[in-house]
Amino acid sequence: MRNVDYAKAELSLNRALKLKPDSPETLLLLAQVDSDQMKPVDALDLLVRAHKLAPENTDVIYSLARVSMSQNYY
Repeated sequence: MRNVDYAKAELSLNRALKLKPDSPETLLLLAQVDSDQMKPVDALDLLVRAHKLAPENTDVIYSLARVSMSQNYY
């Protein structure tokens, strides 16, 4: 993800998500990849799932707010 190789990052994160489907950290990283690729709807979907799993996680809340505000989803 840091090397801007989003296809490889997405593949690895999807594999990790299959191993542990209830991982808010993996969902957050996958949402960041989608957000960087200009897929805000997919990123919002993943962030909502992560927020349901970890409602107190401030990283998820911040990312959810950032993507929502960038797309005018108030």
